[in-house]
Amino acid sequence: MWQIIAESVKSANHPLNQDSKKYFIPKDKEYVVVAIADGHGSKKCFRSNVGSEFAVEVLINIFRQHFSSNTFDNLQAGFSGIKDNLAKTIHRQWMEKVRNHLAKNPFSFEEELIDVKVLNNQVISYGTTLLGALITKNYIIYLQLGDGDILVVKDNEVTRPIPKDENLIANETYSLCDKEADSLFRFYYQPVIGQLPDLILLSTDGYSNSFPNDNEFQKTALDYNNLYKEEGMSFIRKNISGWLKDTTVHGSGDDLTTILVFKTSDNESATKRETDNTN
Repeated sequence: MWQIIAESVKSANHPLNQDSKKYFIPKDKEYVVVAIADGHGSKKCFRSNVGSEFAVEVLINIFRQHFSSNTFDNLQAGFSGIKDNLAKTIHRQWMEKVRNHLAKNPFSFEEELIDVKVLNNQVISYGTTLLGALITKNYIIYLQLGDGDILVVKDNEVTRPIPKDENLIANETYSLCDKEADSLFRFYYQPVIGQLPDLILLSTDGYSNSFPNDNEFQKTALDYNNLYKEEGMSFIRKNISGWLKDTTVHGSGDDLTTILVFKTSDNESATKRETDNTN
């Protein structure tokens, strides 16, 4: 029912790729969970590559657990209460991972000198955004904390299930290291009426920032969808790393990560399908 490509490229301007990506498809292909996180990479967020990795791990595990317990089956009826608890759980578990990591890996002498302001709140060094989706045949749940993009292609039209946050300007963004992070999450619960979307694209802001405007960026989702139909999965997988590198070199100059979730038809040939994967 789904095929996934997850790709990330490091900026030539950064010593480390601060982005993380992860997805899960069970053997029965009953659902898909995808997550990407963008570690801030600023001077004071010198462990944000670790923070972004923790973020995607937490989200994948929480969505899997809630799906298994059927928590989301009636989510639309009581969305507010459940989404608030979900945000708090994500934030709490991420904080637990960060604090455990700090306990086992205290700041080195060199790290203490990077930004003395962080010594009073060491969690800042792990700062990261988070985007994700739980995709099932009956509903889709999207969530977002901070910048980045989620695009949906259906019937050759592109939509944003979660609109851009006009409060985020320049390089400002929300972060899991914020004390009030659980109140900054945005969610969208979408019942599946008719067919599933043809493509769901998640990306860190390095992708959209590489384009002159949002319309040009959204065309990228249409291009991927058309390439999948015309050339197949293997063609995209073979070329996407090069495309992303070229995009960041001539665009934002930032780390760039994307996950593409393509809908497959039931009668699609076995040669075009791929095995179940956890990445």
